[in-house]
Amino acid sequence: MASSNSVALVGVGYWGPNYLRLVTESESFTLKVVCDKDPTRFGIKGLKKSNAKLFIDPLLAISSDVDCVILSTPATTHYELCKLALEAGKHVLVEKPLTLSLTQAKELFEIAKQNHLVLMAGQVYLYNNAIRFIRERLKSRRVLHLAHTRTGLGPIRNDVNAVWDLAIHDFAITTYLTQFPERVWGVGEALLGELEDTALCFLKMSSSIASIRVSWLDPLKRREISIVTQEEMIIFDDTNTQEPVKIYERGAQAQKLEGSQAAFKFLIKNGPVISPFIPYEEPLALQLERFAQRIEACETPYTWEDEVALRAVAIAEAVNMSIKKGGQEVKLIDPISLKVESL
Repeated sequence: MASSNSVALVGVGYWGPNYLRLVTESESFTLKVVCDKDPTRFGIKGLKKSNAKLFIDPLLAISSDVDCVILSTPATTHYELCKLALEAGKHVLVEKPLTLSLTQAKELFEIAKQNHLVLMAGQVYLYNNAIRFIRERLKSRRVLHLAHTRTGLGPIRNDVNAVWDLAIHDFAITTYLTQFPERVWGVGEALLGELEDTALCFLKMSSSIASIRVSWLDPLKRREISIVTQEEMIIFDDTNTQEPVKIYERGAQAQKLEGSQAAFKFLIKNGPVISPFIPYEEPLALQLERFAQRIEACETPYTWEDEVALRAVAIAEAVNMSIKKGGQEVKLIDPISLKVESL
C-alpha cells in the first residue's frame, strides 16, 4: 500500500467540511493542517478528532510540512494560493473554477509541470458514474443538442457570478461528453448586486449545440441535462440518486417525399423508457482517490482531467466576455493542442 499523503485543508466553509470528512476517512491521506480565516468554523464535526493543527493564515498553512494542499476557498483566491502552494513544492487539489482566466490557469499548470507536481481542479462531475455511463453511450451516438439546467435558491456568491460558480460544471461536462466549442455566446442579469445571478449560455460545437441555464435565484433545485441524439434521448438528473439516467427511445427523423427535391415529412419514434442500473459512488470521494493515484503515479500535467479543466476555464472566460458585450458571439481556439485522452 502506498504511504499516506499529509494534507493541509485550506477553507472549511461551504464545501470544505465534505473534504474534511473524506480526508479523515481515506487511507490515502492524513489530515495534518486545517485553515480558515473564520475561527468559528473550527467547531465543525470531525475536526477535533483529527488532531490537525489549526491556522487562520493560509500562508502559514501552505508553508507547513505537508505533502499536498486542498483548497476550498473563494474562487478569487485560487490563483494566488495555488501558485504559493506549487512554489512551496506541494501537490494541489483546488475547487472549481481553477482560476478566473485562461492565462493564469496555463501558468499554474506550467509551474506544476516544471516542478513535477500534481495540480488538479475539482471538476467533480468527471467522477460521477452516471455522467461516465452517458459518455460511454454517446461514443456510438450522434449528439445533436444538450440542454443543461442548474438552478436553486443559493448559495449566493459575492466573489464570482453564476457563470463561474454554476455553469463551469456544465462547460466541463459538455466538453467531456462531446467536443470543445467553436464559438459561444451568453446573456446574464445582475438582479441583487453587481454580479450576474442568472445566465443563459450557448456553446456551438462542429455538429451539435448546448444551451445552459444557471441561476442561484430560483425556487427549485435542478441539476438536469437533456441530451438529444439521432438515435435516442437521454435525461440526467443529479438530484435523483436512484435513477439518475433515463433513456428515451424516442426521436424524429426526416424522410424525403417522393417526387420532390425539397419537401420532407417527419416520422416520430415513440418507444419505451429505460432506467439503467448505475451503482452510486460519491463523486467527491472518487475525485479525492484519483488525486491520490495521480500523486502516487507522478501523473503531472497534462492529464485528461487537466485538459478538461483548462477548456472549462476558456469557455467561462469567453461566455463572460460575451455577456459584457450584450450577447455577442465569441470565437474560441482550443487551448489544448492534444486531444483529451480516452478513459
